[in-house]
Amino acid sequence: QMPPNMYSAEVTFKKMQGRSGHRRFPFITKNGAIIQMRSSWEVLYAKYLDNLNITWEYESKDFLLSTDHRYYPDFFLPELNEYHEVKGYMRPSAQEKLDLFRKEYPNEKLIILKRDALKNLGVL
Repeated sequence: QMPPNMYSAEVTFKKMQGRSGHRRFPFITKNGAIIQMRSSWEVLYAKYLDNLNITWEYESKDFLLSTDHRYYPDFFLPELNEYHEVKGYMRPSAQEKLDLFRKEYPNEKLIILKRDALKNLGVL
């Protein structure tokens, strides 16, 4: 459980290169910064974390995989030292990337939040 005084307005955003044709969903932080997220569910999860006063960072770190691809987890929660990935539809390529990440970075804690988990949390 996070202390109630944690404030999540200090959010970082790593600007993604490429994929410029994909739709983005704006999230406005408590300090007025705009973060362009990849899905509406990510926006809802960011609001959920803010409502709980949990500090988070959006796509703030990338991990180089052995395939020479980079993986950017959706959220990093620094006080918990864990990454959260919000997933709607799981493409086979996305599952392969997550499996490879877990194999190559076994000390990094990664939580996958699919529809049922997000519903159970009250995010959806």
